[in-house]
Amino acid sequence: MREHLTERFSEKLPVQYHYTKIQDATQEKESVEESADRCRRLCQKTISNVEDEATQRIINEEVERRLVAAYINL
Repeated sequence: MREHLTERFSEKLPVQYHYTKIQDATQEKESVEESADRCRRLCQKTISNVEDEATQRIINEEVERRLVAAYINL
């Protein structure tokens, strides 16, 4: 049942969609913190979670690099 619910309510958009949203992100009528949080949420949607801690750490570091790059381009 858990697997079915996860599939039903999980993100359906392709990862490429979120990459594009990150690249096209601009600061809207929001604070700097809100803009950074929005970029962080977008970046989180471009990765997958794995059980191996070392691999997950590397993936999370890549997300941080993407976040910095997106934030610089705002």
